[in-house]
Amino acid sequence: AAMIDMRLSQPRANPVKISFCYRVLVKGKSYRGVNRKLSGQTETGDCGHHSALVIGQRFNKKSGKCQLLVRNSFGKFCGYSTDWECEKDKGNIWVDQDALTANIYGISYIQ
Repeated sequence: AAMIDMRLSQPRANPVKISFCYRVLVKGKSYRGVNRKLSGQTETGDCGHHSALVIGQRFNKKSGKCQLLVRNSFGKFCGYSTDWECEKDKGNIWVDQDALTANIYGISYIQ
């Protein structure tokens, strides 16, 4: 999370590519698809492996949480959990940072 914050807070920041368990978008903030252990991490059977770009961040005053703006590859699709706010005209989705980062298993930084 700290590296994503650092990258996105830069002037003219580039997006951050994440590999994550897609089900967090559908099942909501309580979903955990990555089990982190001292010896490594494993994914649950229903993870739904996926990649997307994180293109922004904000503090949501209503929820009191930091959120990340995910640009998904599904176009204007907005059939996500009601825990998240979808930008219907763009298909982007605001997701609580703690819920999303708990489901990330890979990060790539675009230069």
